Amino acid sequence: MVFTTATTFPYEMTPLANISPASYRDGTTFMRDLLLLQTWINDSLVPEFNTGIGNAINEFQKGIENAELTVTEAKAGWDEKFDDFIADVIAQLAALNDASVAALLDNPNSAAGQKIRDLFGYEFNVKHYGAKGDGVTNDVVAIRTAIAAAGVAAVAKGSRTTVIFPPGEYWCPPGSELSWVFPGDGQFSKRFFDVPGNVRIKGEGGVIKYNCSYDTRAVIFFFTGSSIHARGLGFNDVYDMAGGSRPTGIPFACGDAYDATMDGTYSNFVIEECEFNRPWHPTKFGMTKANGTGKITGVKIRNNRSQGEPLSTSSGGYNFVSKGPGRITDVTVSGNQCYDVTVSAAIGLYGVHDFVVVGNLCRGSNINGGGVQTENGSFNGTIADNTLIDHYNHVWLDDSNDITVSGNRMRNTNPDDQFKGVRLTYQGFDGDISHKSGDFQVTGNSMKNCYICTEAFSNPQAGGTPTMGDVNIVGNLLSLDGAVINIGIRTGAADTINIANNLIKGAKTQSIRVSPSVGQLLSITGNTTKKVGAETSVGLDILNLNIANPLVANNRFENGEQVGMTYVSARIGDTKITKVNVSPLTTPISGKPGDIALNVNATSSADVLFVKSGTGLVGWSAK
Repeated sequence: MVFTTATTFPYEMTPLANISPASYRDGTTFMRDLLLLQTWINDSLVPEFNTGIGNAINEFQKGIENAELTVTEAKAGWDEKFDDFIADVIAQLAALNDASVAALLDNPNSAAGQKIRDLFGYEFNVKHYGAKGDGVTNDVVAIRTAIAAAGVAAVAKGSRTTVIFPPGEYWCPPGSELSWVFPGDGQFSKRFFDVPGNVRIKGEGGVIKYNCSYDTRAVIFFFTGSSIHARGLGFNDVYDMAGGSRPTGIPFACGDAYDATMDGTYSNFVIEECEFNRPWHPTKFGMTKANGTGKITGVKIRNNRSQGEPLSTSSGGYNFVSKGPGRITDVTVSGNQCYDVTVSAAIGLYGVHDFVVVGNLCRGSNINGGGVQTENGSFNGTIADNTLIDHYNHVWLDDSNDITVSGNRMRNTNPDDQFKGVRLTYQGFDGDISHKSGDFQVTGNSMKNCYICTEAFSNPQAGGTPTMGDVNIVGNLLSLDGAVINIGIRTGAADTINIANNLIKGAKTQSIRVSPSVGQLLSITGNTTKKVGAETSVGLDILNLNIANPLVANNRFENGEQVGMTYVSARIGDTKITKVNVSPLTTPISGKPGDIALNVNATSSADVLFVKSGTGLVGWSAK
């Protein structure tokens, strides 16, 4: 540190070496010199020292600021140079022909190929492998090569790779398929592309164009591993459907239904934002090999759009088949649109466990098409908030268990008594011929020109006695036309039926009709039924006499009478009926002493409470 502003040293001060010892005796000289030294230090050296330290700190801070500015300017320059480098790489790639790029990517010893893979994240563009995407050139071999390269890279990298389909129409003609040596029982022996695990199929405007007749039926993309993600790809079957023939192409599939050699567990599949035009099924997962132990788990089908072919004799939607039950689990089908399904279901889950079907829009084209269907031991499912239009069975649960159907909107454009909103059935199946279908929650659905029913379906499997278990039908709105749809809610033999808080309008003959079995628990409470016109209608019709201990209470049947009932230990209290037969004395209602029946607005013009005091059909006393 250099002092430049200090005052002159006080030379008048006597040099200490010249002070005689005698002068210290009185201390005068010594004290005078100390005072002069103190004054000089305080007045000159201390301010100079402080100023020097401050200047040094300022210089240091300025140096830091200059260093930061230098780093910032260097980074900006580096970013600019890097951007120039990437632009140069892209320009050079564009100048190369596709085959050259593919050769670099495929060569594990190529430094340039490694740089390209690092820069572009292991993306394999099918056009780099020779695909034209012009809708005319056969692109099968090029696509197959790109997928194979992506599979090899996925193994080497240890993570997912991506196959890119840029804008274009990629033609996959019949005769270019691969064949399975040991096909399964899915009636498919051919496929175009095998997709290994950890490969993403990404459509960036690309459409797969194919032509699959029944004789050339094939799977387009067959999954041979786990963790496969398909997104944003289009599919178009150009097969001529004249004469009612069927399309038989499946864009995405997996399972031993096609390749009987498959075993083990396949998991984590996502198919989203794809468009399917005229497929047999847009997606179909099938584990149907006899005594097979393979499983599929963790499938998400979401936000896709499928357009069927109304002229076809067979087409369906998002399909899952599991034999035996439970080999396909953890399935979510959400936010999809599925139009013009014929014969099969828009969303079919057969033997599937643990599933959610939510927020889909499905529109049928004729009475044979279904909306959402479960069968063959499907278990633990939720079907909620879907919009289902013009299906023969909007929701059909057959030989299934523990399923909730809630908040769905079901509509038929033209009324037809064959159209069912929610159909609950049982018949038994090969895996469990004594299966009991039940534990169904049907709540909060809105239905127009379709109805709810439980029934046996077809003939039970030989040797078994399938039955209906517990059914809870609560809080639904059924709006019928008053002329074509005969019954709003129809139930048969079951362990327990609870019908509560439903509003049923416009049933032609009976709003609620139950045919209980002996020993069945039956509860009908809080329902409201009414006419929409001049239809001759009954609010509640209970068939099969001698049911034990029914509860029929707190209903309002504005459109009719109770008929055909014989109660044993019945309690019919607080039930409002606008029209009934003449009285319990002329309309046989049997019971035990102490039973009660309330008739509202009977022909005697009074609200009459009857109490059973005798036996048989007689003994009712008006109170």
